[in-house]
Amino acid sequence: RRSISMDKAKEAAAKAAASAGKVAQASAVTVYRASRDALRRQQVNALTPEQVEEVRAVFATADTTSRGSIDQVELRAAVEKLSGKWLSDEELEIFWSEVNHGGGDRLSFDEFLVAVGPDMFPPAGVRALHAASLKARDTAGGIASGTMEQIEARAGTAAQAMTEPLVRKVLDAVSGA
Repeated sequence: RRSISMDKAKEAAAKAAASAGKVAQASAVTVYRASRDALRRQQVNALTPEQVEEVRAVFATADTTSRGSIDQVELRAAVEKLSGKWLSDEELEIFWSEVNHGGGDRLSFDEFLVAVGPDMFPPAGVRALHAASLKARDTAGGIASGTMEQIEARAGTAAQAMTEPLVRKVLDAVSGA
């Protein structure tokens, strides 16, 4: 009888430890999402009115039903247009859960703006790197073509990394990284 009680106590302790671990993990995710969302709001607030209108134009193109909101299929098309990446169903579900804070089956313009607006306009450093790459290509008389291709590839990679962080997060989550 005593060993049964000890086994039950050990099992209860293991369950409690597992539960505490899940709570801690959930808390960490909540803190991460809250800080990420606060940063995204700051980035959105830094967009110029012209940039917001560019995002609105992409949203309007994605809103094929003209309902003022987009569904997952329309979001997938918008992501493909912006990044060239077609999201699988699993990637789309993960991305949708990241950007659809309202929890409904449609995404408002405001949610879309927070999700992709800052990513459409890379920071000045990335723009400068791209401009330098273009200038080097235009004046590449003495630069070997292989070297120029490497420079362009690095500039493209840097620009893509800065303009597609949400897509990257989706791909990382799907691959288990």
